[in-house]
Amino acid sequence: MTKESQYSITYEAEGAYVRMRGACTYRDVLEATISLWENPSFASMKYEIFDYLDVTEINFSDYEVVELAFRDSVAGRMTRRTKMAIVATHPDVIELSKRYRKTLPESSFDFLVTDTPEAARAWATQT
Repeated sequence: MTKESQYSITYEAEGAYVRMRGACTYRDVLEATISLWENPSFASMKYEIFDYLDVTEINFSDYEVVELAFRDSVAGRMTRRTKMAIVATHPDVIELSKRYRKTLPESSFDFLVTDTPEAARAWATQT
């Protein structure tokens, strides 16, 4: 029996919209992130939006938060990406996002946590 994918990715003109769902683990987010990195348009992306509104629970260790932030900061140096938005209302996702942001080097990219995809997209696409 194979595990159903916990994410879907929509590639947009200047970025990507990733929708996570269900019980979400570090491995799920890492798989989605690697899928982004492997896409030919990744080098020219200006933003990523990760939507966690359909997540029912999230499970990351402190080490995994640090590892993901480090991976993202390195990947950000290899692209034009300047913005990452997290869409969430689940308290655990919001707390994880705060821990992630504290771990990122200051110069990595702009980071926003919001509760609607519309607010995330408006912020990510503004120049």
